[in-house]
Amino acid sequence: MSWDSTLNLAAYADVEAESNYATPESLRNYRALLLQKSVPVADFIGRLPRKNRKLHVLELCSGSSRLLYALNERGILAEGYGVEVSQSRHEFAETWKKDLSACNVHNLLCDVGEYHFRHDRLDVAVLIDGALSYLYPCDPKLPTRVLCELQNRLVAGGKIVMEFDLLPKEHVEVMHREGRRRTWNKGDERDAFGYALYQVEPVDWDHMVFQNTSIYLPRTTAPEKVKQEIYKYYSTQELAALLDEVGFDVEYFGSFGAEAYTPQSKALIAVATKR
Repeated sequence: MSWDSTLNLAAYADVEAESNYATPESLRNYRALLLQKSVPVADFIGRLPRKNRKLHVLELCSGSSRLLYALNERGILAEGYGVEVSQSRHEFAETWKKDLSACNVHNLLCDVGEYHFRHDRLDVAVLIDGALSYLYPCDPKLPTRVLCELQNRLVAGGKIVMEFDLLPKEHVEVMHREGRRRTWNKGDERDAFGYALYQVEPVDWDHMVFQNTSIYLPRTTAPEKVKQEIYKYYSTQELAALLDEVGFDVEYFGSFGAEAYTPQSKALIAVATKR
């Protein structure tokens, strides 16, 4: 490999540290923002066939476990398991769980590559925010291994809900021409960071692997935060072949609103169904 396979393990080391939210009000506001962000995917999962029963859900790269809490808030979660490698995000999730008394959400501090899949009869597995894309740079065999484990743990007809970023043609052209692409993003007023600069550079064009450097500018005089991560872009054809190999059928959507995926879609949602 032509990249650092350990980079993603530390990429989110300080993300969502509770020290970023100095007052109870700022923490409440940020949690509300996270739940708001979770509405589309929580609604999407809520529309999946479930025969009027609550769901057993496993989320990999679960971060703050915001999605699990959103599902629980809707009354459709039987048990939720969130696997997250970042200590700060795990602690954030655990404090939030305590405040919600969400005893049916289980936050597991673990690298997905070392996670022992011991939860049987799962209804839904979730890899959103490009989670599967982050596994390939850690180990090119890891996505297949994880999907095989999920195939074994899901009930018949169980689903994997995955979200992927897309790489528009114009972005490819910029990186071929300039070697990188840079964009500024203004943060929500409830976020501790006012602005973020993202710089994306190709690492391996043959395997569509890229490195992103994010620089977050806080609203206070605190120093900026820098995060580096590596991820892979998947095509629909590549995903279909990967999922078919391990026993899944796949359907694509252009958003969590469930509209059909087209080449003009801004995102790629893949729902894999266990055969």
